[in-house]
Amino acid sequence: MRDDVQSNKGRNYKRESAYQPMTERQLIAARRLISEGLSIRKTALEIGFHESPLRAKLKNDQVNEYQRFLGVSDRRFLLSMHNNGT
Repeated sequence: MRDDVQSNKGRNYKRESAYQPMTERQLIAARRLISEGLSIRKTALEIGFHESPLRAKLKNDQVNEYQRFLGVSDRRFLLSMHNNGT
């Protein structure tokens, strides 16, 4: 093997990832498409992302939105109501 190739792909070689974080513009477009009735799977294809990261991002944003308005005692109360089935 040539020295220059060997030095680049040595023990600590890491393959470059094609992963790009979701931009705010993509997230806004995804929310718009979903509100228009497109499925999450088709929306993910439309904005160029896989379905699972989009679902996770939407879920995380929704949880953060609720947590902003509720205190700890409110969250405990809602959780106990949910667990009791009322």
